[in-house]
Amino acid sequence: MKARCYVGMRRLPGVKGILEEENRAARALLDKVPEDQLLRIFDLATGRGNGLQLVSEYYSHKFALDNSLAMLRKTREYFHKPTFIQADMLHIPARSQICDLVLCIGLSELVAEFDSLLIEIARILCPGGFLLLTTAPPSAINIFRNLLGYRVYPRDKTSVERVVHQCGYLICDHRKTLIQEQFLLKKRESSMAEENEG
Repeated sequence: MKARCYVGMRRLPGVKGILEEENRAARALLDKVPEDQLLRIFDLATGRGNGLQLVSEYYSHKFALDNSLAMLRKTREYFHKPTFIQADMLHIPARSQICDLVLCIGLSELVAEFDSLLIEIARILCPGGFLLLTTAPPSAINIFRNLLGYRVYPRDKTSVERVVHQCGYLICDHRKTLIQEQFLLKKRESSMAEENEG
C-alpha cells in the first residue's frame, strides 16, 4: 500500500515544494563530493528512488537498499541499473569498506538507534568516504508527522553533531530546510566501526 501511495503523496503541492527544496539542498552538498572518486554508492531506504535520482548522472555502481520488497519492486520499474537489495539498515548485507558514498536521506529520523545506524554506515564506507545524512530537527511539522502515524525521532543539530563526531565522521558542510537538517559527512581514517571490528 505504502509503495503505491508514495509517489502520489509526494506530488501534493505543499509536499512537492518541500521535496524540491530538500533536493536542491542535497544537490548542493553532493556537488562538494569529488565525483571521480565514487566507485560505489549505497542509497539506504531508497523508497521510490529520490536518492538514486540525485546521483543518476554519476557513473558509479549504485546499490538501492530498502526493507520493503514492494517499494524495491516499484522503484525497479524506473531505475534499471542499480543493484536492489532488501535489507535492515542496521545490518547492511555488505562487506566492510565497500563504498565511497552513502545516501541516508529521510531514514535517520525513523530510527531510534541513531548511533548504531551511523556505526553501521561507517563500517561499509571506505576511509575518506562520504555520507549525505538528513535528520529531522524538533519542529511543529515533525511533531505533526508523528500525529499522522509516522514515528519520527527529532534530533537537534548539536546532539547530531556530537553523535556524528563520536561515530567517526567529520562534518564537511550543512544545510537546513523546512523539515530537515542535511549534513555532508566524511568518514575519518579511523572510526568506531573499525574499532568495534578490532
